[in-house]
Amino acid sequence: MRKWALLLGLVAAMGGARAAEDLGSAPGFAAESVTYREGGFGPGEPLTVYMAPAGRRIEGIPPRGITVIAPAEGDRRWMVDPEERRFAVDRSQQRGKALGGVLSHEPCKGFLESERLGTEEVAGRSTQKWRCEHPAFGIVTQWFDPALNTVLRDRTAKGEVQELRRIEVGSQDDDLFHFRPGKEYEQVPVIELFR
Repeated sequence: MRKWALLLGLVAAMGGARAAEDLGSAPGFAAESVTYREGGFGPGEPLTVYMAPAGRRIEGIPPRGITVIAPAEGDRRWMVDPEERRFAVDRSQQRGKALGGVLSHEPCKGFLESERLGTEEVAGRSTQKWRCEHPAFGIVTQWFDPALNTVLRDRTAKGEVQELRRIEVGSQDDDLFHFRPGKEYEQVPVIELFR
């Protein structure tokens, strides 16, 4: 069950297609993404995240290390199982326009009420701390990095946390944000990649 919740959160975080990722003045960054519950067991295996004006990429999604590639241009996200040589295409179209969490370029995106609470350091970076409220989703706290124009941490009232760690700011290779399946790859429905 946890892997499905993680997947849905990450796919939502991938957002819809856009002309370019808005990373403020940053040329891009790479980071680890971890998900855990406060007071519970530590985070599981970290995922690797790449962000650049050319798109987003997340590697290591359970159960088999799936990679999700969302080019900034176009209307699709690629989900790739490199070990099994399989891929699926998710046409993102309007997804990612509701609520924003980690990787969102706006604090409290889609929430009905928001309040800036001050500043705090997250992963060695100065962030703005925000309280976000929505009648259907409750209260969430987000830490937004204005220099990266990105939410770095998201915590629910139940203590469920998704955050970026080990953030390395710098240009990312544009090839990370493209997938060109060769004949050795088989296209399958999205659900097949996660069984």
